[in-house]
Amino acid sequence: MQFWNRSMARVVRALPPVAMSLLALSAAAIARAQAPAPVDEKPPAWYDQIELGGFIQGQFIANEASGDGVDAQGRPENTDRFEVRRARLKLTYSADPAEAVLHIDALPSGLRVLEAEVSGKLNWQGDAYTKLTAGLFRIPFGWELQESTSRHPFPERSLWANRLFPGVRDVGARVSGAAWDEALIYQVAIQNGNPIGDSVFPGLDPNGFKDVTARVGTHVGVLRAGVSGLVGEGYLPPAEDDAETADGDETHGPIDYSRWAAGADVVLALDVPPLGELGLYAEAVYAKNLDRSSARNLPAIVFEDDGGIEAASGEVEDRNQLGWYVGALQHLGELFAAGARFDYFDRDVVSEDDQLTALTLVAHAYPADPMRLTLSYEFRFEQPAVDDNQLWLRAQVKY
Repeated sequence: MQFWNRSMARVVRALPPVAMSLLALSAAAIARAQAPAPVDEKPPAWYDQIELGGFIQGQFIANEASGDGVDAQGRPENTDRFEVRRARLKLTYSADPAEAVLHIDALPSGLRVLEAEVSGKLNWQGDAYTKLTAGLFRIPFGWELQESTSRHPFPERSLWANRLFPGVRDVGARVSGAAWDEALIYQVAIQNGNPIGDSVFPGLDPNGFKDVTARVGTHVGVLRAGVSGLVGEGYLPPAEDDAETADGDETHGPIDYSRWAAGADVVLALDVPPLGELGLYAEAVYAKNLDRSSARNLPAIVFEDDGGIEAASGEVEDRNQLGWYVGALQHLGELFAAGARFDYFDRDVVSEDDQLTALTLVAHAYPADPMRLTLSYEFRFEQPAVDDNQLWLRAQVKY
């Protein structure tokens, strides 16, 4: 009996610790049962990797050469009007190392594609990278062609940029990249050779010869600078004889002709207390047979005497172009900026009567972060003289 009592006493004393242990084990089992199973982290959805942006420019323009009525082609001669200058929407899809860009311009005159490109990016040691791109993209020549018109200090690009690279973009393939924190920036592109603003073959390639364009530059502190080059071949389609010109035979087959360009650009961004940032811009280009804004600016056919009749020889008379500009934009605090640009373009350096010069004055106001209001006046000086001064009143909002 005494043994029984001692045994029961031991059991009673052991019950609290055993009960607590069983309770703890039960709670742990319940917690494990209720805890969610570990789930692998899902990659972001494709729509989370899309970035939308763009800007809209509404403006009023007044041109000194504006008239009334319509011209022989039925186009209004009045150029004093309200218009939507640009209405851009840019979609960028980034899923490293892949990237795709679709950039459109939606105007009352119609919808047009400005950029449609796909890229793959290779990352090297440090911040160096190389990007391979195919599609429709900007021609890698100079600074001005690379700068978005939403940030450009002046309402339109320079005379030579609009004449030599109308539309700014072309279809092809590109290798680009940077190294040493953009101390080295490079782009090399093979493109059809006719920008989307070309007057004859926009975005196309009639002769199969691809133009090669390259720019090597740097961005160190306040300095951006670079040199650019282009080599390619232009094309003149075959022509029939004009029956109204009895003293000449214009008949010729298709003609390929060489064209090239070389350029340099410098941009400085200096802090001028207490006013704000001062931007200084300079760019120059020398080119051969590259004036593509109008068919009449293409190289002229060489005519030779053929039995008393001037006949097309199948050769062209080369035309060399020279263009440059210098400009400045001074910010006045956070709300205003003012600047000026002097612009020069010689359509044919051999001729003495075909130079274009322009002085553009501009003032900006920034009433809100995404908005820019612009007042600009451009004085045009042309040989032979033409009354062509122009005024811009523009409102822009970026999104």
